[in-house]
Amino acid sequence: MSNQTKNPVADQAVSVQLGFEMGVLISGLKVSDDVKEALLHKALQQAFLMEATKEVDEQYEQKLRELVKEFEQKNSEAEVEVERELNDIKNELKAKDNKILI
Repeated sequence: MSNQTKNPVADQAVSVQLGFEMGVLISGLKVSDDVKEALLHKALQQAFLMEATKEVDEQYEQKLRELVKEFEQKNSEAEVEVERELNDIKNELKAKDNKILI
């Protein structure tokens, strides 16, 4: 992936260390071996999925930021238009009130 270091040996060493630490933590739990195996499997599966979808997640997050920006711009434009229309209505009402008084 694009976020990996340029040294695969260092990446592997970090992975081995993290795996060792996770194994130690799970082995210390007071649960059955089946539960330990399930926890380890789930942790590894989640770590793999997180890494495998990292780029897609980043693209999705960027697209959401763009959509929020676009929404805010359109919302701002709509507020300006509504205010303009309200001012036009107020001006028309004032003009009608002035005609009635004359």
